[in-house]
Amino acid sequence: EEEMLKLMKNWKSLLLLLSVLFRVFAEHEGSIVGKSASMRIIITSGIGNLDRRHACRTTWLKWVKHFKRLLSYTFYVEAPLTEVEHRRMDDEAAVFKDIVLINATAPRDKSLGSCTFRRWEALQHEYHMFGEKVDYYVFADDDSFLCIHHLIFDSKFWPESQRVQLAHFVFTVPDVISIYSSLLVKSALELFSDGTHNAQKTGTLHSLVMDGKLQNVTTINDRRFAFGAMGGGQNRYNEISNGWVGVDLLNSTEKVSICQHVLSLHQVYPANMIDLWGHISTENQPEMYSIPALSRDITGT
Repeated sequence: EEEMLKLMKNWKSLLLLLSVLFRVFAEHEGSIVGKSASMRIIITSGIGNLDRRHACRTTWLKWVKHFKRLLSYTFYVEAPLTEVEHRRMDDEAAVFKDIVLINATAPRDKSLGSCTFRRWEALQHEYHMFGEKVDYYVFADDDSFLCIHHLIFDSKFWPESQRVQLAHFVFTVPDVISIYSSLLVKSALELFSDGTHNAQKTGTLHSLVMDGKLQNVTTINDRRFAFGAMGGGQNRYNEISNGWVGVDLLNSTEKVSICQHVLSLHQVYPANMIDLWGHISTENQPEMYSIPALSRDITGT
């Protein structure tokens, strides 16, 4: 009986020690693994896509209010060409105060080159406004869904004060949702300062890295920035662990937990975005997320 009491006393002491250590880690976790990065979210959007912009505003962009010190966003919309478009954009901008019109030199078509050109113009304006006051610039589209709480937590593990790019790269092409450190953005925009590389604006920032025009860059290929589904037509299917997620193919249970597994989703159109939000929205998101083995490849140039 005496040995049993002694053993119970030792266990109590051990549990007390563990609880103290846990509290210390919780209080200083930011200094141990790094602090969350500050970000500017650049959302490019077609002028007629009010329904998509409003779906974003009424769903995942609501999370931004919880991180005002770290996060802010702007929709970059192509410049209006008609009087009707001008009035509509003026009305929307006056109500939501989250729209910047992209310079009319960006072509209106939806080719990859034109879409990339518009992103460069948005990025130039963003950097002029914020420079290195933010750590990272995030590219998204109006059919993107960012898991903000997961993204904020994961940013604690991103390199600090380095040239960094993060995306889900498939055959060296970054996904629509791609993230660049302010130091990398600064170096990239300096290439355009004298007009020498303006033709490169139809290519991604990553192409400048691949061409050797930008060096000493850390590239993180993270499959948790999810593309759409694999396959096409009736043969579409999901491979969530490999970053292929068609939101319309998720069942209700998968929708509830999807932001535990991915950092972002793409090709999420208004009806699906609102439905997804109904499954996962909550004021109390988890504070801890796992980084699955093999979810990321990190390389340097």
